[in-house]
Parts: sequence; structure tokens; C-alpha cells
Amino acid sequence: MGNLLVRAVRAVVTLTLACCIVSCDSGGNKQFPAKVTGKITYNGNAVKGGTVGFLPAGATAPLKFSIAADGSYNAPDLPEGPVSITVETESVSPEKKQRTYGGKGKGPPGGQGPSSYLPAGATTVSPDFYVKIPEKYADPAKSGLSTTLKKGTQTFDIKLTD
Repeated sequence: MGNLLVRAVRAVVTLTLACCIVSCDSGGNKQFPAKVTGKITYNGNAVKGGTVGFLPAGATAPLKFSIAADGSYNAPDLPEGPVSITVETESVSPEKKQRTYGGKGKGPPGGQGPSSYLPAGATTVSPDFYVKIPEKYADPAKSGLSTTLKKGTQTFDIKLTD
């Protein structure tokens, strides 16, 4: 009787685990299952700051992600399908008037605004991070940049030119 009970418990546990494995997603956001990484260059040199945006079909505004000092970006949780891509660097332009916020220089509430697009570790806008690129790349209708995202991790390097 004890042996039969042990086998029955093992069968139930095995069946439960099998159901979990089949029904569970192996990771990521089910609604936004694509993750894109890559490097952005302009005329062969790294774009050192700013944002890269992904505009899914039917969306009204791109999902924006920071560009690191080495030109790399990481864009997790994107939807599958075609996207238009934007790149802007004006948010790290040293000539752009920066907003001043109270709170001992901690930046804008919620981490939004120009300082949130600086490369990791940077606390102020520096000429070292600014690479001026043509304005067309900031407009999804004019950038000429697009791709089709698939579920999972993918690499998409963006090479900007004049």
C-alpha cells in the first residue's frame, strides 16, 4: 500500500510539473516579448548619448531607451512586429538649456527629462557625450530606420550617416 501511494504521489508531481512547463512562458513579457540590443554609430563613430526610440505600428509615440557612452543600447519589453526607429542626441547637447529642479540637484521628478538620457554614471551634460546627428533621425516618418521585431533577444546595430 505504501509503495502504491509513493508511485501515485510521484505521478501527480510529474504531471503537475509537465503541465507547468507546457503552459508557462519561458520568460519575458508575453505582451511585449521582444528584446533588442545593439550599437549606434554616426559616420563610423559611437553615438555617446541620447535616446533610441521604437515606434510600433499603430502607436502614437516611440518607446525610448537611453544610449550608453559606448553607443550601445538595451531595449527590453518591445512588441513583436514592424517598428520605425528614431535616434536623437539633442537631449544631451551642452548647448540645450537644461531645466533646473529643486531638491539639491537630484534632477526632475521620476527621473524623466534630459538627465535620464545620460550614459550610466554621468550626472551632468558633458560635451563628451554629445554627437550632433541630422535631425531627420529623430522623426519616425523621416528617419528611414525600421525593422521587424521577433519574440526573444535580437541584435540590431544602427549605422547613421549624413
